[in-house]
Amino acid sequence: MDRRRFLGILGASGVISGVPSQLSPSKALNSRDGYIRREPGRWVIGTSVVEKVVTLSDGRLTLTSFKNKPANREYVQAGAISSEVRLTIDGQETTGASGNWGLIEESSHQLSQGELQLDLKLRQGPLGVIKHYVAYPGSSIIREWLTLSNNSTKLVTISDPGFLESTVFSADVDKLDLFYMTGGGAFNGAQLLKRDTMGATYARTFDSYDPSDAGPRGLSYSAHLPLLVLNDRQLSEGIMVGWDYLGHWTLKAGSYYAQPVHLSLKVAGYKREMKPGESIETPKAFTGVFTGDLDAMGNLLLDWQYQYLWNLTNPDYFAKARWAVDWPEPWVGLGGKPSAENWGRRLALDLRFADLLRETGGDILWDDAGWYDKWGSWNGPEFRLATEFLAKHGIKWALWYPTFLATLDSEVAQQHPDWVIANRADSPEAWKQDVLEQSMKATAEWQRRLLDKGVADWGDFQWRYDIAPAVSATDTGYLDSDQNFRGLLQGFKEAHPASGVDACYGGGRWISYDIARLAESGEYTDGGVGPYSGYYTSLLVPPDKCHNVADFDHTYYNAASDRIHLCLDPCWYRDPGDGPDLEAIRKDWEIYHYLVAQGVAGRWSHVFRPTVENDEAVWYFQRMDRTSSKGVIITKHAMLGPTYYLICKPKERFASDTYYGHTWGMCRVTTTEAVRLDTGVYEDLVDHEYRYYGVPGEAYGPLNFKYAAGGELRSYVTSIEKLGGSQPVKERFWGIAIQTGKEPVTITHLGHYANLNAQGVYTLTVIRAADRAVLSSVELDTSKGFVDVLGFRYEALTTPLKLDPAPSQSVVVRPRGLNPDELYDVRCAKSTYQARKSGRDLMQSGIGLDRVLPGELIFLNLPNYPGSGSDKTPPGPPRRVTKRIGTNLGIQGVEVAWEPGSDNNWVSHYEVLKEGLIVGKAAIGSFFFDYKNSAREHIGARYEVRTVDGDGNRSPLVAADFTSGDPETYTALGGFSPIQGAHQWRYEESVEGAPFRELSWENGGYEGRWVGSGLARIGRIWMQPGAGSDVSRTFVAPAAAKLRISGSIRKDPSAENGITMKARVLHNDRQVWPAQGWAEIVPDFSKTVECRVATLQVAQDDRVRFVLAHSTQIASNAVIWNPTVLVRRAG
Repeated sequence: MDRRRFLGILGASGVISGVPSQLSPSKALNSRDGYIRREPGRWVIGTSVVEKVVTLSDGRLTLTSFKNKPANREYVQAGAISSEVRLTIDGQETTGASGNWGLIEESSHQLSQGELQLDLKLRQGPLGVIKHYVAYPGSSIIREWLTLSNNSTKLVTISDPGFLESTVFSADVDKLDLFYMTGGGAFNGAQLLKRDTMGATYARTFDSYDPSDAGPRGLSYSAHLPLLVLNDRQLSEGIMVGWDYLGHWTLKAGSYYAQPVHLSLKVAGYKREMKPGESIETPKAFTGVFTGDLDAMGNLLLDWQYQYLWNLTNPDYFAKARWAVDWPEPWVGLGGKPSAENWGRRLALDLRFADLLRETGGDILWDDAGWYDKWGSWNGPEFRLATEFLAKHGIKWALWYPTFLATLDSEVAQQHPDWVIANRADSPEAWKQDVLEQSMKATAEWQRRLLDKGVADWGDFQWRYDIAPAVSATDTGYLDSDQNFRGLLQGFKEAHPASGVDACYGGGRWISYDIARLAESGEYTDGGVGPYSGYYTSLLVPPDKCHNVADFDHTYYNAASDRIHLCLDPCWYRDPGDGPDLEAIRKDWEIYHYLVAQGVAGRWSHVFRPTVENDEAVWYFQRMDRTSSKGVIITKHAMLGPTYYLICKPKERFASDTYYGHTWGMCRVTTTEAVRLDTGVYEDLVDHEYRYYGVPGEAYGPLNFKYAAGGELRSYVTSIEKLGGSQPVKERFWGIAIQTGKEPVTITHLGHYANLNAQGVYTLTVIRAADRAVLSSVELDTSKGFVDVLGFRYEALTTPLKLDPAPSQSVVVRPRGLNPDELYDVRCAKSTYQARKSGRDLMQSGIGLDRVLPGELIFLNLPNYPGSGSDKTPPGPPRRVTKRIGTNLGIQGVEVAWEPGSDNNWVSHYEVLKEGLIVGKAAIGSFFFDYKNSAREHIGARYEVRTVDGDGNRSPLVAADFTSGDPETYTALGGFSPIQGAHQWRYEESVEGAPFRELSWENGGYEGRWVGSGLARIGRIWMQPGAGSDVSRTFVAPAAAKLRISGSIRKDPSAENGITMKARVLHNDRQVWPAQGWAEIVPDFSKTVECRVATLQVAQDDRVRFVLAHSTQIASNAVIWNPTVLVRRAG
């Protein structure tokens, strides 16, 4: 450490004010190419790429030099004064350039990864400031922030503290473009890159609560993602600015304070009285330099994060495919009643989705929202049953668990009502939410204990937060809540290094550099972005730290659109069944895993955005390894013919007019094959361009047309499968994008869905996408005319419009970022195109495709990708294959396990055969669980396993050897069925002391239940007696045996109603537990009663009844009871 103290030469004020001659130079501090130098009156900090000079002269702290070294460019120009500090103290604004700053202390030191930090401690009157700088060797980025303190004996008021002040490009402002990003919310137009042309008079204040974020925000500030770029359009170089703050910020950019291109970033709305000795720390910001295009800039940012913001990234959760378990309804706030019905269904779903992950090679099972009794109490299923099963496959587990949410009737809100924002007097009415005030350290500590308990109960897991992280009821409180939340994240990761974090904030509002550091993955959006997923946001954060589930929420696999997932960390949602859709997902995820293995995805991978002719560039996404030697271009749609837009724009609208299709519910239609419906089209919120959203077959409006065919008029839309969500008509247009095919189509009428939802006048227009030419247009009065059977009204074109077949123009894709002199093997997953060309040739001439087929991938120097057909050598077989009886999630079956096989190129998966028939795949791990159709009774069957490589070559079969396993076991959880007697369980009731009789099955609730008189119910792990009827879950002994019985009994959280329930166990008609009377189940979920019978001798078909006594009251009295019966057969 190089540390200089000047306390011995301080005057009475304790500072050196503007006396640089007394500050002698100190020795240099170096780390690789990074350095900090102390020179008379100034400090120099930088690397081989970037350098800043900070000067203290005449009591003024300013930035006097900011250099882009590769470009040999100085950015502090024309004698501009670039202040280093700006804030308001006691109502008076002060800056670094305002004078009277004295140096108290300076220090510089090297951090754990080689970073170099410089701290300048200064004072101006009562205000103490430490200006912090960090340089990152090998990077072009310098980070900075402030610590502010009250050094007086009185209260001082701090307002709007700044955390980045720079004045740059003063002489070159007319050459600049300013790029910024729209916000991370769930809306059409989110996460898009925008450009403003600057000039001497340009001035714009970006506000994190700007109205450009049209999505619901609640307490969030998310109108812009944290990146701003000043780009010299002539020289292709410039400055990038980024910051980390989830609260309210503003950024002034342009002509402010009488200087062009002033950048002033502050904590907006902050005002706090600071006591003597108190201090606050601002958020962190950075500036960096780049040379080249925006792709080059983005990859510099990615490399900085890969190198320096990676120490807390757990590789077990990064760049891993995940599958979200369907959530039950309702899921917001309350998790459903009874809670145990939800929980039992959730565990059954975990079993099913574990199978889906095994079949497809998924890495993480994600239990999404809805698993709890209520926010703030967070009681839920026995998830350890799921995590132990997943671990056998090598599958990790993620849980939607926003620990900061709390309903007013939850345990934490009842105990600490002052912790909940909804109860705070200073909370604006519009901001009242079921969420903790996170500026209070006590709420962060409570969440920490909750998370620690989760790890203790379930094992390590990936914690997914959502909805309202780091929020406060006030802008001032947001600074503390932001820092408390970051501390909570870091503390969780440091305390549980085998766990992880999955970020979500109503979608992508979390997206920023430090929050990405504190997560392995995060939600890209909760809807609205579609084909733009990862396209621009990968300029900010690694694409493999983002996943997008909401925009592709369907049960089928769509080859034309679903490979968008390969642009990010792949994710799937819903159950597609066991057919070809599941196999298509497996193949995609195999490609992703292969790309990660090749360095083309994952850490150190780079992103480029190819230029494209005869299609729009946004549909193409290029991923490369760190050296740009190999990569892939991912296509996000099929391009089978020229594209046309059919759009609708209001001319005279009524306030009540609506149309259909939105971010969480697009219209889905079926059509004829006259043209191909590619996607929905909407108007950009900022630049009013045509933007895309929706997969093939989805639309806004919906819109329609009639066309001439065979001497008659036909409707293009043949049915509306789903009308989609409704949204009010505003000024913007909406519509569909279509592609012509091999035959011409002559359009005669344009139509809009107007079945009681619209009365206004609308302009319907057909536009050629290539040049935006208007080809035909009509005005449709939706209050008049005939409505067809589908709900459309039409207006005839004055002249029919003929759209000709697809011309012979090829789509030309020009990759970027290749090494000019390196040769690249180019081949496609769908097309027959194949070439070997230099990087220079490919970047200049491109790759020409007659048509872009659905799901096309263009591989660069990856000739042996899975499915390429290049591998002809069979793989090596698995070793040491075994079979045993195992118990998982309450179900018994046959566990087959093995040691991995091998291949000369790529092991794809394993096939498991039973008596010569394939019963499953294992595309992850070396484990298979056969539990269907009473599989445990077939332990003597011939089980075999073989290895399959990426091109479908198979190894010899290896038979499984028997090993000892679990004892014969039956549970309520695993044995629940709509069939009486299935898995040895029956469901009965006794009304007013009469003999037990069978209940009836009802398809209700989450998964169905057995019902009897009154409110008598039995579900998977819960029971509820009627007012006059006892209920029994009855086990029928499969043979003469000794039984061992166990299980916990407790009242369901939804039934904490003051009513005590009674339980007992009968062997036929003899009571075996408790010894006499009834066990009392008190109305408190936290109080359990343990049911234990060590040994019970039974004959075949004997009945063991687990009985709840009638309640005498008509009330919901669900009791959780999941008995386990171990059977040791006689002989």
